[in-house]
Amino acid sequence: MPKKILVILGHPAQQRESFCEALAKTYCAAARKAGHEVEFINLSSLKFDAVLHEGFRGPQPLEADIIEARQKIKHADHLVFVYPLWLMMIPALLKGFLERAFTNDFAFQPKAKNPLGVGLLRGKSARLVQTMGMPAFIYRLYFRSSGARAFKSLLSFCGIGPVSVTYFGRIDDTHPTKLNGYLKKISDLGLSGL
Repeated sequence: MPKKILVILGHPAQQRESFCEALAKTYCAAARKAGHEVEFINLSSLKFDAVLHEGFRGPQPLEADIIEARQKIKHADHLVFVYPLWLMMIPALLKGFLERAFTNDFAFQPKAKNPLGVGLLRGKSARLVQTMGMPAFIYRLYFRSSGARAFKSLLSFCGIGPVSVTYFGRIDDTHPTKLNGYLKKISDLGLSGL
């Protein structure tokens, strides 16, 4: 059954095409080929203040690009975030986007009857596609997927689930044949809408 899929590219590169961008575009093309409805957001092309200046306690009007992104998130059945692992975390641009877009009036309702809050984005699934310089098995075993686990926790708190993760390691020094294998894997995920 066709899905409504939103692919969000969280790599901040503006002067070049990153491997994350190649992965995101490959996923989009495959998903469209399979008949899924696909929207694409490249965070580096949006105009918004990525700093939540007053935390969640002061007013900070939403920019037009954040409002439009929220509409696309609401419309989607499945969210795909493609980003690099930097300093064991997601890039600052992606974190800023989440802080501005996934606020308590849109993604969750704090202090409801449930002390953990209530996720307002229930009924959606997600996939995290994370690239990194280290081998993926080292990240999973030694570092226990710390950055991806935190991201999954945020999405779960907002009601999104299940959340799957795909890791692509050793991006900087991997042979082109292996990178092509990564693109094939992401294409297969796009075809299946996963």
